[in-house]
Amino acid sequence: EDVFRTLFSDKKNAFWLDSATADGSSGTNDSNGDNDTPRGRFSVMGCQGGPLWRRVEARMNGKLVVMNNQDEIVKSYHHGGNGSILEYMDEELKRF
Repeated sequence: EDVFRTLFSDKKNAFWLDSATADGSSGTNDSNGDNDTPRGRFSVMGCQGGPLWRRVEARMNGKLVVMNNQDEIVKSYHHGGNGSILEYMDEELKRF
């Protein structure tokens, strides 16, 4: 937590995707208070910036809106058909 606060507390749209335990649980402590459940392999931290940054919003009006690092809308479509967040992510992954 200290690393995240130090690096990203003043950044716009900061995120921390923390790893889960290897079995998907939140972990268990032994009698000494140590966590004896193996942790997942990765944690990812970041914030808004760079040419590949995208923020994807699924809005209540049924729209999926994609914004770039300058908060400009680069794509906008309605949910369903060609508009689910998973379809968008699949489309983006195929570009790489």
